[in-house]
Amino acid sequence: MGLRYPPYAFTENEVAMLSSVLNSDRAVLFNIQIMRTMLREILVTHEELRWKIEQMKKKNDGQFKIVFEVIR
Repeated sequence: MGLRYPPYAFTENEVAMLSSVLNSDRAVLFNIQIMRTMLREILVTHEELRWKIEQMKKKNDGQFKIVFEVIR
């Protein structure tokens, strides 16, 4: 027995695409939150990448301060 109607749910990728197309303040904030979550997942699963980013942070902290605050 299959579904007669598609579910009223979106995947993470669909929500990211939708929020990037919409031009409201709420959509922009939502898209930023999705990207932060995705970056956290990448950093947790890839220790070497996290280590390299930390080294880069120490070396260029003044230049990339805003970028690293967003990643946190």
